[in-house]
Amino acid sequence: MFEEIRPILRNVQRVLSTRESFTPATSDRVFHIVVADFWAPSIAAFIRRVQAEAPGVTFAWNRPRETSLLELANQQVDLIVAPSALKAPEGICSEAIGGLPWGCFMRNGHPAAEIWGAEAWR
Repeated sequence: MFEEIRPILRNVQRVLSTRESFTPATSDRVFHIVVADFWAPSIAAFIRRVQAEAPGVTFAWNRPRETSLLELANQQVDLIVAPSALKAPEGICSEAIGGLPWGCFMRNGHPAAEIWGAEAWR
């Protein structure tokens, strides 16, 4: 029964809790984000921008795990970058951020380079 009323209790908590104002230049908040390792180059530019505007803000970075969306719903995590096919719990919204470009890498002169092209990988 608790699982059924959890979203209701969470919404009541959000309404009743006081909101702290966020001032980037003076904030020392730790943001908890969940992102797969291969997103590091994309997130790095974002973190550099945040550090320029909010030098006291830091990030705690974790890899996605089975409980990540529930942790987001329970406000233990601030942001998740994950496959959009995941079913989000009640009260969680998501936004598609585009496809992920894939590549295949091999050493120069590898025999497979002669017979494997983009069509073979498709």
